[in-house]
Amino acid sequence: MRSLQKEALPGWRRAVRDPEKARKRWSKIKAVLVRNKVRRLNDQPHYRAKRTRRVVIERLFAEGKAQHGLSRARSRSLEAMQEQAILTAVVQNLKR
Repeated sequence: MRSLQKEALPGWRRAVRDPEKARKRWSKIKAVLVRNKVRRLNDQPHYRAKRTRRVVIERLFAEGKAQHGLSRARSRSLEAMQEQAILTAVVQNLKR
C-alpha cells in the first residue's frame, strides 16, 4: 500500500480583518490538519490490520440485517433480542 504525501497547509498573501473570512481560512487549515492526521493513522500497520478486521465484521452485520431479519426486533425484551442475535450468528456460521 502506498503512503500518501502530507498535504501542505494553505497560505494566503494578505491578512484579513473580516472575522468571517478569518474563520473560513481557519476552517480550511483545520481540515488539512485533520486529513494529514488521518493519513498518518492509515500508514500504521496495526491500524491497517484493524481496518481489514472491521470490514469483515461489518459485512457480517450487514448480511444479518439484510438476509436474516436482524434489522427488526422480534420481541420486546433485551433477552429476546440477545437470543435473536445469537440465533442469527448460528445461522451465519452454519451457512459458512
